[in-house]
Amino acid sequence: MSRSVTVRTVLKMHACLADLALVAYVETLRGLLSVILIRLVHLADPRQRTRSGDREPFHRFRQAVEEGFARTHRVEDYAARLGYSSRTLTRVTLAALGCGAKRYIDDRVLLEAKRLLIHTSLSPAAISGRIGFVYPTVFSAFFRWHTGMTPTAFRTVTKH
Repeated sequence: MSRSVTVRTVLKMHACLADLALVAYVETLRGLLSVILIRLVHLADPRQRTRSGDREPFHRFRQAVEEGFARTHRVEDYAARLGYSSRTLTRVTLAALGCGAKRYIDDRVLLEAKRLLIHTSLSPAAISGRIGFVYPTVFSAFFRWHTGMTPTAFRTVTKH
């Protein structure tokens, strides 16, 4: 991905935040800035530049999470599918992004939950099933743990 495409993408993401309530705007902007910072550190730190073969496990893990986060949130499931140990996935994710594999999965699930809460009228229970939670109460607890508010409260704040 070229630098200009990345900047355009970030500007588009930021423009989409304009209609959010202040609390939701700040939370979403904080997440966007975290992604930008991780990307900048990764690009600027020569220690992060490794041979492409060294990065393959993380790239495979990232792709597997994109394809499977709605089915499983367990590092062990991805490790078994990809033929790596859970420790290897955690190590490569930590090296690539500065967080563990479980945190990476949780962040992806949370991002999708927020996206669905903001951009659809699906109930939190329906969203919970769509992103891989068997019980809506578990989804609600997960969401509250990571954001400090319930899915319904988050939707209310983001809708003004």
